[in-house]
Amino acid sequence: MNRRKTSIAILIIIIILLLLGLGYLFWKAYQPAIKAQIPKIEQQVKDQTETNKTVVNQLETQKNSNAPKASDEEIAKANLIKLSESFAERIGSYSNQSNFNNVTDLKILMTASMQKWADNYVAQAIKDNKNPEVYQGFITKAISTEVKSFDASNGKAEISVSTQRTEESADGKISTPYYQDILIDFVKPGDSWLVDGAYWQKK
Repeated sequence: MNRRKTSIAILIIIIILLLLGLGYLFWKAYQPAIKAQIPKIEQQVKDQTETNKTVVNQLETQKNSNAPKASDEEIAKANLIKLSESFAERIGSYSNQSNFNNVTDLKILMTASMQKWADNYVAQAIKDNKNPEVYQGFITKAISTEVKSFDASNGKAEISVSTQRTEESADGKISTPYYQDILIDFVKPGDSWLVDGAYWQKK
């Protein structure tokens, strides 16, 4: 009885080994075919990726082409807003040891009458600067901007810029920030908008 069980066990092991051997032979036989398919599959993936990119680009182009175009007035307003913010930050940031460059450097953006105001302002500020060796400065940051009026046909605009301002003293201390608006008048005598007035509002 034991001999019969042993024979059956050996037979089963032989069958398993034969099946494993046949499986290995089939696997070896199909390996070249599988390897041959890999480049084709990779190329298909690449082609599909390129197709997807093309479709996305086409959709993006179509989306942009269908988007409403900004009018000349909207573009002009946007440019004036940027100019107003830069002007407000520059004219509001200075120190008593910088020769008031915050004003003189902006003269290129001013009308003739505004340039005359700038010259008078700087001359008076130099006289009032009794202690230039004692540092005093201001830092101004634009927070928000509002177009009060805009008349492209007559070349006139008025823009209000809300700013945050801080004062720095000689010992390096910075004061508590305060908020102040500046109203800027623009005119367009030629191709460019110029500042024709700048008025700090009460705190």
